[in-house]
Amino acid sequence: DLFVCIDGGFLNNSNCFIDPCAGLIPANDDCANALSLMVGATINGDTSCAGVDAVASCSGLAIAPGVWFTFTGTGNTMTVDTCSSANYDTALEVFCGPCDNLVCAGGNDDFCGLQSGVALCTTAGETYRVLVHGFGGGTGIFDISLTDDGIACSTAPDCTPCTGITIPGGAINEQEVCGGDANGGCNIDPNAFEVVTCDAVLHGTSFAAGGTRDTDWFRVVCPPSGNVGVSMTAEFGATCFILDVPNGDCDAITLVAQGAVLPCGSTSISASGLVPGNNYYVFVAPSVFEGVECDADYVLTFNVGVPCGPVCPCDFNNDGTLNSQDFFDFIVAFFGTQPSADFNNDGIVNSQDFFDFLVCFFTPPVGC
Repeated sequence: DLFVCIDGGFLNNSNCFIDPCAGLIPANDDCANALSLMVGATINGDTSCAGVDAVASCSGLAIAPGVWFTFTGTGNTMTVDTCSSANYDTALEVFCGPCDNLVCAGGNDDFCGLQSGVALCTTAGETYRVLVHGFGGGTGIFDISLTDDGIACSTAPDCTPCTGITIPGGAINEQEVCGGDANGGCNIDPNAFEVVTCDAVLHGTSFAAGGTRDTDWFRVVCPPSGNVGVSMTAEFGATCFILDVPNGDCDAITLVAQGAVLPCGSTSISASGLVPGNNYYVFVAPSVFEGVECDADYVLTFNVGVPCGPVCPCDFNNDGTLNSQDFFDFIVAFFGTQPSADFNNDGIVNSQDFFDFLVCFFTPPVGC
């Protein structure tokens, strides 16, 4: 219930509004206090006064206020669902691994009407953690059930936590420091896109925190074949689109292709029948708005029908020409300790990067 009182107006109004959820926070509001589910049993839950957890989305939905449950795998296919009863549109995320390093095992929005369910092959003895939340931020009351089909299976998801991805040698670094917005595309004014001119391998970084996520936009030119593709690997749950933005009009965006990955996952998307010579755009962002620390890595491999020639490593701004602007841009990045100034890719920005860049700049290798 919500109580509103008047007891003194402006001079004595400390009790005019009472928190409707005071004393009603669910016991299983966080992962560490999850309630146990038993096969064949159905229990009631309520997300009305729950908090929003900073976890990756396995379903692709934004995480809404939710509550937690656990169950133990049997080595069979098990199904957890809210099909029996719910007064709102539920969503499920199923994880394994410890609460501080969860691994996506499955997720779902609409499994039985507007209610949710996940059927997955389980590993015997493995603990699975279930977050019940809602579509579009919805909350409410639900019943949750767990069943076991009794048939042994062999395709259980890998529950090894993602500890990072391998950045390929020679990958081009994204031209944006994590937390910046140099390639925010149609999400910033003026619009800004990073140009990719060949079948490049690009290393980018991203974040999602405080209800905000980094969105990176890359512009490519469609080759004569009419085909454009991109592969993505990310250490966080991520979404990737190929978009048509006719004449640069961000109010007329058309989705051409889409894909998504779970942490440490990979996917490839492509589109055919596009207009040769027209610009198309690749969009990358975390699939959630919380829980992705800055400098989380991803790698894109572009397929735009133009093989990359010998790469000039000191063409710092990747405009195809080695000149004083590259020197200036590197100096700015170096003294700003931006990750892109790690010229030798040893994971540290230091004087060796400065020295190595100078050697390349003043004695350019083949390709510069």
